[in-house]
Amino acid sequence: MSWVNAGLADRRPVSNGARRKGRIVAGSPFTHPPGGRPPARGVRRWERPSARSVSMARTFDRRLAARIVCDIRLSCVGDANMDNPLSVEASLFDLPLDAVHVWYLFTDRVTDPQVLERYANMMSTEERVRRDRFIFPKDRYQFLVTRGLLRTLLSRYARIRPEECVFVMNRYGKPSLHYWGSATAGLEFNVSHTNGLVAIAITSGREVGIDVEELARAHSDLDVRRFFSTAEVRALEALPPTEQRSRFFDYWTLKEAYIKARGMGLSLPLDRFSMHLHRNRRPTIEFAPPIDDDTSTWQFVQFEPSPRYRMALAIRRRGTDLTVRIKEFDVKDETA
Repeated sequence: MSWVNAGLADRRPVSNGARRKGRIVAGSPFTHPPGGRPPARGVRRWERPSARSVSMARTFDRRLAARIVCDIRLSCVGDANMDNPLSVEASLFDLPLDAVHVWYLFTDRVTDPQVLERYANMMSTEERVRRDRFIFPKDRYQFLVTRGLLRTLLSRYARIRPEECVFVMNRYGKPSLHYWGSATAGLEFNVSHTNGLVAIAITSGREVGIDVEELARAHSDLDVRRFFSTAEVRALEALPPTEQRSRFFDYWTLKEAYIKARGMGLSLPLDRFSMHLHRNRRPTIEFAPPIDDDTSTWQFVQFEPSPRYRMALAIRRRGTDLTVRIKEFDVKDETA
């Protein structure tokens, strides 16, 4: 498996280069009690990571600081240092302390009836009710795949069964994973889906937001002037008409990712902060009252899963940039 650095605003194809190996070390997983179910809340039966494993994880993670890694099978956003790619040999579901894992899936690739049945069986009663409210079969299918992928991924990071994932909402409707013990403590995630694509970002103990959009989606000048800042409107209008649609979705996905990371919905006005795109470095953000936030704590990443889609990630960081790994989920590979 090869990974390369990426993450800037301009888009160039990425090819494979020489490989360098590394190893991610994480704490030990917990052990289920007899019967396979996790213990009740407050009952400590999980193994804590040893001091040595935590130290090794931190040491390795510092070596990876400021790297953005993505699956080289697809074109990535940004300048890639082809003389210094990275190969990571470790469990795909070991989450380093200062890392974000992004998984995406083209939903039309989920065609195996057994996979769809498994996804349906792991959903909660409330999720089944929500699915059945959709009028069109394609929307029910999209919802099923989205929830199935989310539960599958979280179960692997948290070491619980997919059907054991319990979600709670904050006052603005942002979901989080109910505490099951040390393996789920601090586990944060965010989900986005559009026609034919779902993306999920997973990290530990930090705000994270992700947004994906299909470029064929209609938008109007009303969208721009209602939701974009004055600086963003001016930047769009300065572009040739042929470039405005692509740039619109650059701004839109970045703004949505930030809003979702904050978990406060539209109580944060979209026109009171500005995204700035740069050719040779990652996007930056600027705030205007009433938004009180620190621009230096935010890291943004852009990515194109395919020419049809645009993806953006927003992460609250402390200090140096985080490691971001982006990978397509393969439902045919049960060890993915």
